[in-house]
Amino acid sequence: MIVLRVAFLSLLVVSTAHAAPEARLPDYVRPLDYKIEIAPDAAAPTFAGKVELQFETTKPITTLTLNAIDLTFDTAEIDGVAATVAIDPEAATATFTPLGPITLGKHIAKFAYRGKISTNAYGLFSSTALSADGGKKRLLATQFESSGARRMFPSFDEPGFKSVFNLTAIVPQDEVAISNMPIEASAPEDGRKRVTFARTPVMSSYLLFLAVGDYESIEGQAGNTKVAVWTPRGAIHRAHYALDATIEVLTWFSDYFAMPYPLPKLDMVATPTARGAMENWGAIRFSDAYLLIDDGASQQRKQQVWSVIAHEVAHMWFGDLVTMQWWDDLWLNEGFATWASGAVAKALHPEWNVEGAHARSRDRVMQQDSRKATHPIVQHITTTAEIGSAFDDITYQKGAAVIRMLEGWLTPDTFRAGIRAYMKQHAYGNTVTSDLWDALATASKRDVRAVADSFTRQPGVPLVSVDRCAGARDELTLKQERFAATPTTKLDPLAWDVPVSAVTIDGRANSAIALAEPMLRAKLAGCTPARVNHGGTGWYRTSYTPALAQAIADAFPQAAAVDRVVLLDDSWALAVAGRSKVDPWLELVTRLGSERDASVWGSVADDLLELDAVARGMPERAKLRAWAIAQLRPGLTQVGWDARANEPPRDTLTRETLLAALSRLGDPAMRAEARKRYDAAGGDPAKLGSLATVTLDAVARGADAATFDRLFASARSAPSFLDAQLVFDALGTVEDPALVKKLLDATLTDAVPMGLRRRIIGRIAEQGDHTALAWDFSNANTDNAALGVDTRRRWAWAPGIARRFIERDRADALRDFAKKNAKRDEQPEFERAAEEIELRADRRTRLIPAVASWIETHTKS
Repeated sequence: MIVLRVAFLSLLVVSTAHAAPEARLPDYVRPLDYKIEIAPDAAAPTFAGKVELQFETTKPITTLTLNAIDLTFDTAEIDGVAATVAIDPEAATATFTPLGPITLGKHIAKFAYRGKISTNAYGLFSSTALSADGGKKRLLATQFESSGARRMFPSFDEPGFKSVFNLTAIVPQDEVAISNMPIEASAPEDGRKRVTFARTPVMSSYLLFLAVGDYESIEGQAGNTKVAVWTPRGAIHRAHYALDATIEVLTWFSDYFAMPYPLPKLDMVATPTARGAMENWGAIRFSDAYLLIDDGASQQRKQQVWSVIAHEVAHMWFGDLVTMQWWDDLWLNEGFATWASGAVAKALHPEWNVEGAHARSRDRVMQQDSRKATHPIVQHITTTAEIGSAFDDITYQKGAAVIRMLEGWLTPDTFRAGIRAYMKQHAYGNTVTSDLWDALATASKRDVRAVADSFTRQPGVPLVSVDRCAGARDELTLKQERFAATPTTKLDPLAWDVPVSAVTIDGRANSAIALAEPMLRAKLAGCTPARVNHGGTGWYRTSYTPALAQAIADAFPQAAAVDRVVLLDDSWALAVAGRSKVDPWLELVTRLGSERDASVWGSVADDLLELDAVARGMPERAKLRAWAIAQLRPGLTQVGWDARANEPPRDTLTRETLLAALSRLGDPAMRAEARKRYDAAGGDPAKLGSLATVTLDAVARGADAATFDRLFASARSAPSFLDAQLVFDALGTVEDPALVKKLLDATLTDAVPMGLRRRIIGRIAEQGDHTALAWDFSNANTDNAALGVDTRRRWAWAPGIARRFIERDRADALRDFAKKNAKRDEQPEFERAAEEIELRADRRTRLIPAVASWIETHTKS
């Protein structure tokens, strides 16, 4: 599953659990077969349901307890005998008690009940599609991960309780119904139609899916599998890219896993106002932004949509066919799907240089994993209320990074053999992490568990310190310790079994070194200075002695792009951590004049923007901005504003990366050119082509009241939800505080679609200059129904708003706020946000003066 944390169109992965402190069900009662009938009334908005459940118990019981939330039961019976119903809202259960005992063996329970259709994209929910004529159409869809199936039908709503599902939906005659399996029968019934879907394979309850609405589709074929992309009517022209991408990745995964996709069809379903994407088996649900795309979209959008599709299709194997036993091992789903989306992109689109993108994501998560408020990839989840803590970058991105490291260590062919064996052995079943290690160990004949457990069952990032050989000795001295994000971050000492890769800077000699103790001297072929973590697949930071660091810096332009990214990222991290001066990083930045790789520019731009953000309100900010703009300008000069015929994707992505950074830094030339192009297009976003996002952002950032009103009118009259989102995202970057307040007030009105209201608030907070306005507004309006906040988790979104503060006292205030308002399972996210604020405060007081001094010294005429 892919979800959003705040406003950016990024693959940030986050907490998505909506549950109260809910209990686990006993394992001696298991489902065998569900027959479910759902009759939704979107206008009400409610639904009526019937369930016939076949279950089996391995010991006599007196009651049957199932998961259920906000369901009102009209009748209940077990084996034809009426049963009473006791609802426990805190446990999210319904307990059924028949007149007599329930004996060992198989039984049939039947229920008739009613439930609510939500607007919060959880359970069975409604979504609104905009049409070109200004109308609105209501669509229905489901989102069941992690524990939302219990909101539509009483169930064993845990991943370990796999079963088959037979779904029937009674829907309006003129609407389409979509589920995991093909339609088996459709017949009129009382002015509506009864749609019966084929029986599913054995699967977990969170993977069941239903969508109802005015949908249209385009179709294709991947081997024996029918592939379709479904959109709200009128948006089908944006579905072709997704169809091609789905067929491409589905074919590749079927070959990679040596196991063809097992269902007869795969539907990709767009739901406009819902967030993220969800890997329902045979019917994947996406937000519009992650599935639909214009031909002239930016390179960033194209690669993002392709990557999300690949991630979700990979789940058809990792997650759906083979599912984690419980949420402790969520990373087996999400870490592997994240890795797989990169693996298929590397194989099918080498021109995208995904290795550089992987290094960038690795660095971002290492920053989180170097703090006190982190956690292991495999973390113990006691109740469904705690599941949200597992849906984060550690599970997704660190999980994927560790898999890439293991793949490189074992070799890709051996790794694939182990994965194929794992899939074959556990198809249609549930697994834990050790099952994977066993399969990889058998394939490789190596002690996989010792290495893998050291990275998945304990938190943190190793720091590998490297000393070059002395004299003619062919030795490299390596040391390891735990890396801390700042000089004041106190962490427990840990040790890892680190697979270290080293390559001489001339590229002539490669070495693989197993670092399993605090210090190791390793043999090298010759005494040429060596660079460690070649290819950037290792989950560790690297520090070099000054002489070795200088030799590597001198060879910086000759290194591969991914190695340049790693060197920049580690140099920055060491400066932030107080383990080195910031000078080495600044000197590397000055070497980028002829750089053409987008991931390298992305690394530098991210860190320059972070410096700019923490310098807010400081006198040094103006000089820092001017210097940063001067470093980025040569890169833009090389690629220009306008794409050349047949230019490589790296140039296109470099252009988009640099324009976005220069806009945010307030570059007058960039903003003037953006305004010129916006006016030439008559203010029509559709005429801005692939640079629509960066152009609109630049115009919005410097907008006066008249420009703001023009943009706002454009957003309101947008022909689709996706078009509206493009302009409202730009408005979220506006810098004038009066206009920020005006935009915030608009989020409480129908002028802004429901699905974009909290997104806009998050977007404003993320810019940094007006985080306080966003924070105060969100706190004052959390209970306002216009924002659609789930009352069961009313403060779950607060840490994402607060984390952009830069004042140390804000961290303490956030902790106090959490103590008074947040639930126990929400506390870890608040602590992570508080620690992030402290990190920024440290950068503000320690790094900004040092950077300003260096700039002053090195820019004097």
